[in-house]
Parts: sequence; C-alpha cells; structure tokens
Amino acid sequence: MKSMKFIVIASHFFACGETGNIGIGATKKYQPKLRYDSQPSAQPASMNSPPPSADVTMSTHSTPHSTISSQTLIREDKEISELFENPLHNFGYDTPVPDNMSDTEHLLICCACGTQFDADNRSILTRCRICDDPRQFVPPTGQSFTTLAALKACGKFKNRWKPFENDDRFWSIWTEPKFSIGQRAVLITTPHGNILWDCITYIDDDTVDWIHGLGGLAAIVISHPHYYTTHLEWAETFDCPVYLSWEDKGWLNRLDRLGKARTFIEGTEEELEIRGEKIGVKALKLGGHFPGSLTADSGHIGHDSCWHGGLE
Repeated sequence: MKSMKFIVIASHFFACGETGNIGIGATKKYQPKLRYDSQPSAQPASMNSPPPSADVTMSTHSTPHSTISSQTLIREDKEISELFENPLHNFGYDTPVPDNMSDTEHLLICCACGTQFDADNRSILTRCRICDDPRQFVPPTGQSFTTLAALKACGKFKNRWKPFENDDRFWSIWTEPKFSIGQRAVLITTPHGNILWDCITYIDDDTVDWIHGLGGLAAIVISHPHYYTTHLEWAETFDCPVYLSWEDKGWLNRLDRLGKARTFIEGTEEELEIRGEKIGVKALKLGGHFPGSLTADSGHIGHDSCWHGGLE
C-alpha cells in the first residue's frame, strides 16, 4: 500500500456531464441575470503613466496603478445581489459585459495573475482587481492584458505535464514559458473519472486532446481565487459544471450566463461523488489565503492506496 498525504489549497469542484454527476453537500446554484451600465472613469489616468508592454502578444494596453475605471452594476434579483456582493465592488468598478460574448477567446486576461474578465474592450477594463488586492501585486510597469487568442497566435506558449514521481495517478500541468504567476494544475485519475485540481490560464488543443485521451474530466477543482483564471473556458471545453467556495464568490470576474457551470460549496467538509459513488476525495474548507480556501484530502483512491502529501 502506498502511503502519502494529498493536501491542495483549492476552492471548487466541477462535474462532467458526460461522465456523471458529482454530489457535494450544502451547495447553492444560481442562474445570473445581470446587465451593466458604464459610468465615466472615477479617476483620470496619470500623466506619468509607464509605457505599454513591449510584448504585443501579451498585451496591447497597459495602465498605471493610479488609474481606476468605474462601472455600475444593475442587480435584478436578490440572489444575484447575494452572489455578487463585496468584495466585488471594492475597487470601484464591476466586470463589464463583453462586446462579443460568443467569442470568449478575445476576452481580456490579466498578464500578472492570469484572470479572465468579461470584457474585450481595453478602454473599459483598465484594472485587475485581483492584482489590486494585497494578496497579489501590481507589476512596476503597470497592469496589462492579453487574450487567449493572442497567447495562441504568438506560438510562444505550450502546456507541459508529467506524473508525480511516486504516484502516476497524479499529473502536474503547467505552462511554458511561465505565464502570469506560474500556476499549475493537478490531474487526479480515479476509477470513477478524472479530477482537475486547480486551473491554469492557457488551454489549447494539445492539452484538450491529452486529457481526453485519459478519459476526459469528471471534475475540476480550483483553489483560491488566484486560480480562477479561465475556468469557464475549461468548463465549456469539457462540458463541466464548476464548484466554488461560497465565501470567495465575490471574486468572480465572469458570469456563468447559462447558469449551469457554477455551484457553491457552503460546508466545511464535502466528499466528492461521481454517479453516486464516493471516490475518496474530500474538499476541506480550512481558510487561509482566502476565507473559502479549500484543501483536498484524497483519502483512498482506488482499492489499494492512500495518497497523502502537500501542494500549494
């Protein structure tokens, strides 16, 4: 019997519709109905703004730390008022509706943290509120944005993966060269279906083909909001709903417009199920980096092993 400990800071699970349903207790699910009205910028840009990023594949827009764009959110029902509560409004703007919602590869992505926003207009989205938060950082050159389309077109980035040294049921996935803060994901294979724990920004055909070759995804788990990245892109690609920690819902930057991807975990300990089968993976809400930060305890995966260990 292999003996290791699996601990991962994470915040939600996905269930793949083709593979089966994931059961997680004490959850809430909403279907957003929002519209946005723009307001003039609350603060003019500094005259001493740093120059735009020289790497046009990464960004064609860069802003100084002092620039703030303001949006007004129109809430149309109580559920959404609860869903998008503080700290969504802490930085003076809300996520705008993109000009072309059908072309999500052109939605803006923060180059510093890898978060994708519901905006494709650089004149509207000038700040990344994830980076404005003290738990992240703003680069000295200012904030800049790119898109999935630009990342793919430049031909510079590629995802890599390798099995864990002591257990090939666990695979690390990362992007080279390093993008944003260098997030990594962990693919966990189980007899009931595969789980992706955490989410990276970059997703391409090679990555999708490789994961499908392993059986696709039955679930995706994202850690704290620094791993929200492009999770709705992954959810759509693998036909997966998304499970989030209830306490961190205010840090979402895209709407689940079809109302099928996101479900929120309210409890402090939830065991993952696929098609009614417990698969030996628990989400433990221990807090820490964010109030809703989760860890994963793999418990017993398969018939003859227990994996224990630590990932952050």
